[in-house]
Amino acid sequence: MQKKKQLIGTLFLLAAAIVWGASFVFQNEGASLVHPIAFNGIRSIVGALSLLPVIAVLTLISKKNRTYQKPTAKQKKDLWLGGTCCGLVVCIAATLQTIGIEQGAGEAGFITTIYIVFVPILGIFLRQKIPHKAWIAVMMCVGGLYLLCGSFAFNINQIYLLMCAFFFAIHILVIDYFAPKVDGVKLSCIQFMVAGILDCIIMVFVEIPTWQSIVDCFWPNIAYAGMASCAIGYTCQIIGQKYVAATVGSLLMSLESVFSVFFQWLLQGELLAPKQIAGCVIIFAAVVLVQLPTKSNNKQKVMQ
Repeated sequence: MQKKKQLIGTLFLLAAAIVWGASFVFQNEGASLVHPIAFNGIRSIVGALSLLPVIAVLTLISKKNRTYQKPTAKQKKDLWLGGTCCGLVVCIAATLQTIGIEQGAGEAGFITTIYIVFVPILGIFLRQKIPHKAWIAVMMCVGGLYLLCGSFAFNINQIYLLMCAFFFAIHILVIDYFAPKVDGVKLSCIQFMVAGILDCIIMVFVEIPTWQSIVDCFWPNIAYAGMASCAIGYTCQIIGQKYVAATVGSLLMSLESVFSVFFQWLLQGELLAPKQIAGCVIIFAAVVLVQLPTKSNNKQKVMQ
């Protein structure tokens, strides 16, 4: 029975990685039809709304199983505070990603995945001991980036994606702080709504898309990046992580970078050059290395 549950968990996490990997392509396509800030704002709001049915279903299940607990006033306060903080950070990270994704879905997927390596490095500011493997992973990422980008003279889109990875790493740390205190799905719903509202406010001062351009972009780009990536991907993650160890789970979810390259080829007919693929392999190896358990920390929390 335990092995069956582990298999189910693995399949759900693999499904999440596939959904997230494909979302890079739809972000890439969508950002070419409307301004990236407008695209990210609308898809974030769509994502938040798509999580409402998930919250309702999970609440009904918990009530049926008699495991539902009404949140306390402090939990509600933590939920809204956490959702707002996470929303602010994810707004910056996702917007930078959507702007920089013009570089290509596959390349964007691998550069974004470097956030997993940034997480332990940021531990310096939290006075945490940085394991030696983290520094090795950083050096591997530097080498991988050189091959992937062609040189260290990064173009503006590659810089946006590196900044995006940095802010996603901060997002992980913020999530780690608030997630144990509140409902994870509700936290995600609020963060997407906050991110969407912030981007829509910025959109007013940057470029307001026409209604027709939004309609043209909605299917499948906004719909997929919002509904599938948020509701389906996040739900698969929640179910999968119940039955799979944290380290294995984070490794499975990091496969989104591999699937971003696959879907770039499948849906857009674009394939990375051999030198770029070699860079991707090195970056992915660094991501795997930094997630391997150590004696002092045999579990690692990584959340998308």
